[in-house]
Amino acid sequence: MKTIRVAIADDHALTRKGIVGLLSEHKEFEVVAEHDSVKSMMQDFYPEQCDVLVLDVHFGDGSGIEVLQHLKLQKKNVPVLVFSYHSETQLALRALKAGANGFLSKTAPTDEILQAILKLAAGGTYLSPSIAADVALQALQQEDHITPHNALSNREFQVLCLIGAGHTHKEIATKLSINVKTVSTFKARVLEKMGLKTTAELISYVIDHRLAFR
Repeated sequence: MKTIRVAIADDHALTRKGIVGLLSEHKEFEVVAEHDSVKSMMQDFYPEQCDVLVLDVHFGDGSGIEVLQHLKLQKKNVPVLVFSYHSETQLALRALKAGANGFLSKTAPTDEILQAILKLAAGGTYLSPSIAADVALQALQQEDHITPHNALSNREFQVLCLIGAGHTHKEIATKLSINVKTVSTFKARVLEKMGLKTTAELISYVIDHRLAFR
């Protein structure tokens, strides 16, 4: 059997070590690269060196969605399994639209993680059964109705979710490594694109649509 070369991108060392430990127990897998930031992915990731990329959604310096968009722009076709503690359907849809081949919660059983990597390496896609059903339903619904937040850029979407979670502009700036003025600019764009007028309306929207920071 051909060895499946796996690259892991996650800013949590324990998570990376956990995946490395899991894959090392199975001779058909080989971990060929580890990355802990979006910057590292942009500068030092070579898709041709691996068969599957296991990619976290949130990094301290950016988002896994940005990495997906970068790979798509560079026409790099490495299969990507997005790995996240958040299992919301909206997040799975966003990842798939950005170019992911699979989506899995970090709380999934180890057998399911191995199954997902094997399926992507074979040219397939993978979603857990519960997420797959929700994604299919929402995809059908969105054919006739595009929700306002789908028109946002990834950074605008992050600002929306953080405002909805009650964070101040200063807290958002720290979390996203941007300045407070930039947060205000993103907020203004979000309000305009979504046709909303107040912070209260933004918070209400986030709660109603059960959105979470990516």
